[in-house]
Amino acid sequence: MSPDGHTFVALVLTKIDAGEIYGKIEVSDSLLIFRDSVIIQRIDAGTAFIRSWTFWNGNKQVAIYAGALHFAGFYELINIESGETVARSQDPITQNSPPWVRVFR
Repeated sequence: MSPDGHTFVALVLTKIDAGEIYGKIEVSDSLLIFRDSVIIQRIDAGTAFIRSWTFWNGNKQVAIYAGALHFAGFYELINIESGETVARSQDPITQNSPPWVRVFR
């Protein structure tokens, strides 16, 4: 839930078979953004899985951290109203990473 109390995000979970070692695990490849109980945006991570997310810029944007099951991921900053990706960044997080990426530390 966002600080304004009107916007919230729900990860869409799915179970996949991750092989003999891991078995079936829950992952999320998209998230739904609701405002006043109405879906206003669906954010898809493509072939990646969403590992984490946060509101940014006064709840006008959402930042996601996504990637494969293993290894480094990537970061995207997305406008909630348009669904447009406005910035991207890669792992690792450093002191030179944008502020919206450093919140994932």
